[in-house]
Amino acid sequence: VKPFVSMAFNLANCFKVASSSHACCHSPSSSCRLALVGHTGTVTSMALNPRNSLQLFTSSRDSTVRLWDYSEGKCLETATPLPGRQIRRLFVASTARSKSLSLILVTKHYPPKQERSSTPWCVSKFDWAHRSTKTLDA
Repeated sequence: VKPFVSMAFNLANCFKVASSSHACCHSPSSSCRLALVGHTGTVTSMALNPRNSLQLFTSSRDSTVRLWDYSEGKCLETATPLPGRQIRRLFVASTARSKSLSLILVTKHYPPKQERSSTPWCVSKFDWAHRSTKTLDA
């Protein structure tokens, strides 16, 4: 049995990621009824799109973030916000006032033994529409 890395829920579906390069869409009465296949590295995190209830973001150790239409299992867009950096966690940040959608990404510092780093983690904000990235930690 593989441990689950991440889960996301909406009223009709449950998404699970095991240690693999795809996410699975489950319904209460089924096992993996739809696999979201496209990442070349392990899927590390997922989050539902707050602006479209049929869309899901996934992140991966392949340095990409993908936006999926999970009702059809199709990848709608792929972005590489931090080339060469394995994305470990993904969070969606959206406000009612702003039309932009930002993703908060957590990666490991590279090189791994960066001097005077108080934490091995790096947090970045990625503007999905403008494809711009800003590091949040100094």
